[in-house]
Amino acid sequence: MADRVQYIAKPSQAERDAFLDESPDQGRQRVNPGGLEREPRFAPTVSKNNHPTLKSIKLNKYLAGLLLPPEKYAPRRILVPFSGSGSEIIGCLLAGWEEVIGIEKEETYYRIAQARVSGWAAEIAAGVTDVDAILEGYLNRVQKETQGQASLFDLSEARQL
Repeated sequence: MADRVQYIAKPSQAERDAFLDESPDQGRQRVNPGGLEREPRFAPTVSKNNHPTLKSIKLNKYLAGLLLPPEKYAPRRILVPFSGSGSEIIGCLLAGWEEVIGIEKEETYYRIAQARVSGWAAEIAAGVTDVDAILEGYLNRVQKETQGQASLFDLSEARQL
């Protein structure tokens, strides 16, 4: 018998910022103002995706799969009325929806969603639908691109004068 409860952790920093290479870093509040922001574990952070209620792509893929109609109703279309930074749109694409329409009124989140969705959609078009595999591939590409660049903080390569 299948488990009725499924635990999916909140998104990692890698998932939050994946495919946002060209986006600027932005401040992100981790709690509502009122005193807790002075607590070190709730201090504001810097991230490329500053959406306050980001949902896991795995969770969105699971939920979108529950709603997915049979293929005989293709093209299967879904509307995401409050798309935020695009996690629900990405989850729908991973679950197999052919057409996903997202609506977002905040331009900042729209731009984040646009970059995230285009990056994830390219991976999906290449046939990869596993969230962990997409993230691992992305992180490997980013690491390869940054290799060979001298670090300002790596003194082992500094030349002696």
